[in-house]
Amino acid sequence: MSAALTRAETLTALRARLGQTPLRTLERRSTGLGLLDTWLGGWPSQGLVELVGAPGTVRLGLVTPLLVELTAQGRPIAVVDPGGIFYPPGAGLCNNQVLLVRPPAGRAGWAAEQIVRSGALEAVLLLGLSRPGRAGAVRLVRAVEASRCLVFLVNESPDPDLSVALRLELRQDELWCTRSRSGHEGERRRILRGG
Repeated sequence: MSAALTRAETLTALRARLGQTPLRTLERRSTGLGLLDTWLGGWPSQGLVELVGAPGTVRLGLVTPLLVELTAQGRPIAVVDPGGIFYPPGAGLCNNQVLLVRPPAGRAGWAAEQIVRSGALEAVLLLGLSRPGRAGAVRLVRAVEASRCLVFLVNESPDPDLSVALRLELRQDELWCTRSRSGHEGERRRILRGG
């Protein structure tokens, strides 16, 4: 049994004693956005979700409701932000439940992999990571699988090397599901801009 899995099981047992149901034991998790929940059935309980779009689109707004809910419930999350632009209280997150990591750009992929692999967090938000290449992508995906964590990667363009559970792309005023393990691949929905 891997050390990451042992840590995850220990964390799960601790949360059970405290009366919290771990995120990774749930089948789907509400996005907090009714139309998105109706369309997708919620976020996957674990895996890598890639949110793609130009800066200024609602890509970060798609995941913020879940992160706000988790931190309000006292569940820890991490944000890897090499650009140093994310401000947790401004997004409505409970600051004492957020591990904010701002590594140099060249070390951001490594930092993200280590944080995800720890298995100690409910969710991880990765902002603006440079493409890790095929080997780095495989390491990140393996870390996600080992931790059974829900990881959101926010980028301007899709990374073809990543094996993701779900990829949503914001294109003008539409949201496209370009990769999905739950049968929505190739579908699109009109969304409201700026929300």
